[in-house]
Amino acid sequence: MNGFLPGRVPPRLARQSKVDKRKKEVSKSGASHPEDASLDPEESRDEGQHPKGEKDILSAAFSLFLCFCLLFLFSLTLKARISAYDGTSHQEAIIKAQKAQGFLANRKLGTELQGIETPHFIIFSDFSSQERKKQAETAEVLYHSFDNVFKITANRDKMWDGKCVLYLFTRKEDFLKFAKRYDYYDASQSGGYFRIEQGQVRVVLYHPPPGHPRSIEETLVHETAHVFLHFYRKVVAIPKWLDEGLAEYFRFEYNPKSPEKKHYMSVISSKVKKRDNRSAKKMMTRTNPSGPDDIEGYATAWSMVEFLLTYNKHRFVHFVKLVKEGMGQEEALRKSYGGWNYRKFEAAWRDYVTKEYT
Repeated sequence: MNGFLPGRVPPRLARQSKVDKRKKEVSKSGASHPEDASLDPEESRDEGQHPKGEKDILSAAFSLFLCFCLLFLFSLTLKARISAYDGTSHQEAIIKAQKAQGFLANRKLGTELQGIETPHFIIFSDFSSQERKKQAETAEVLYHSFDNVFKITANRDKMWDGKCVLYLFTRKEDFLKFAKRYDYYDASQSGGYFRIEQGQVRVVLYHPPPGHPRSIEETLVHETAHVFLHFYRKVVAIPKWLDEGLAEYFRFEYNPKSPEKKHYMSVISSKVKKRDNRSAKKMMTRTNPSGPDDIEGYATAWSMVEFLLTYNKHRFVHFVKLVKEGMGQEEALRKSYGGWNYRKFEAAWRDYVTKEYT
């Protein structure tokens, strides 16, 4: 029902009454054309009723007010997200929410993940308690290895929000279900991957099949090293050789006796001896390694990173900072390594391989 004030004729009825009265007057006067007497109810509206134009203005003003309110609420939400991303607030709330994620995954996927928390990681794993403990120790070892190179603790460098969340599955089927359900990702050709969302990160892995040269701990180190490099200083695109080379470097630091390390050294030594290696310029300006089966690409990327770190760790960190700030790689080499260009870098690297890989 439309409300109106007591003791007052409803405006619609008042207009209709005046129209009827006007009709009678027209009939008595003998007017034969509608032009002789206007029957437009708008002409007989009550004083205080808004004309159609005023109603449109009021409606538009109200719509603008609603839009302003929605934009204000959106700005508050965006401000909260930015505040969480730069690490200045909401960290406890983020960690609390992260701790609940694994148990929600159990409910949705029927998995049996168990949680374990370390100073820098939240780990959900369906491995045995002993294996979960080893996985937690491995994650912290990697954190301190990266910190030893890049000094993130001493420099108070911002990494991720909350903690780095790891999902470790014993069965590939559960790994694939999780990837599809949560990340809309076909992980059938992958042993692990990571996702970054609004300053937070998760790494998802499964147990390698029997006979695989890598343990799950090595895969954990490799994938999480990607995360460290991506979050270091700022999240920007990273050259493929640097990204994969550093991930392999930390993997072999974790397991120096890895058979893959020996294989990489053999591949690179043979290529350099035959002068058939990929040039530094090609490695640094194209997508190398080109794919998971590009053994030479991975071996070269690892070897170049190892050489740069061995030559001078502080200069390597400076090189990475310049690249992440957007400087071209050859210019970053010049500024970090005493004037090296691609050619000089390659010559020094080849000498290193010849001496160290024989």
